[in-house]
Amino acid sequence: MIRATGQIVLVCMLVTLALPVSSVTDDPFVPAGAARIDIKIGQARGFLFKPTAGSVDSNRPWVWYAPTLLGGLTPKGLYPNASTHWLFTKLLARGIWIAGADVGESYGSLAGRSVYTQFYKTVSSRYHLSKKPCFLAQSRGGLMSFGWAEEHPKDVRCIAAIYPVLNLASWPPQGSTLAGEAAKAYGYDSVSEFQKQSLQLSPLSHVGPLVKAKIPVFILHGDSDRIVPSKENSQPFVTTYKGLGGAAVLVMVPGKGHAEVDEYFQSDRLAEFLLQQLVKAKSQ
Repeated sequence: MIRATGQIVLVCMLVTLALPVSSVTDDPFVPAGAARIDIKIGQARGFLFKPTAGSVDSNRPWVWYAPTLLGGLTPKGLYPNASTHWLFTKLLARGIWIAGADVGESYGSLAGRSVYTQFYKTVSSRYHLSKKPCFLAQSRGGLMSFGWAEEHPKDVRCIAAIYPVLNLASWPPQGSTLAGEAAKAYGYDSVSEFQKQSLQLSPLSHVGPLVKAKIPVFILHGDSDRIVPSKENSQPFVTTYKGLGGAAVLVMVPGKGHAEVDEYFQSDRLAEFLLQQLVKAKSQ
């Protein structure tokens, strides 16, 4: 697992290892209808879930999930995990591949984004996947997904998100150990100096490239989320996005906080959004 710093990570030669797994019984990490492929990118790791049903077209559409954390000793330490199986199974059944790259707790910084770029090049070329994946960002995965998409807007079809972190001034909490880690990830020796720049470093402040590329955005966020408050993250992002002429939908989930519950992870509207973009829309 990479511990990101403010320095650019030099990614060494890519090595891809295939480990076929076909069912949840064999490996609880893998949803039904998928074969697993493990990928190594320098010191980082990633995964691919290949649909056993085959792809819906030769363009091989795929969903890029974040955050991917593969080093946990228990199921709770793994992302993605069983909470995503319902959605992933629906996508896999339609021939959609699913992928993710573990860049550690890099907070959307340059180091993590550089590994994302290498991962994108690997899976899109070696496995002939679409040049335009849809992101699925969960919580702090929003920093990586939206951050990379804003750097590479021509390489993204859509972004879906579940209570995403889009504002570094909102999360991680001031005074926490995580705030210190985030500061180091962005190359700041002083947490206070980092926090002065945190909003400017956030996806919330870089909406323009996504709007210009006409990337549709769909977000689910609970109105009782105290860890990543919607009023400081999803709501201002969508307001800005729509104000600039972009297509964005924010669905507020009543009474729900920052938890892995069915209202988020078994959302028909979320599944329909991704299927609309990846299956029903004309491939580009």
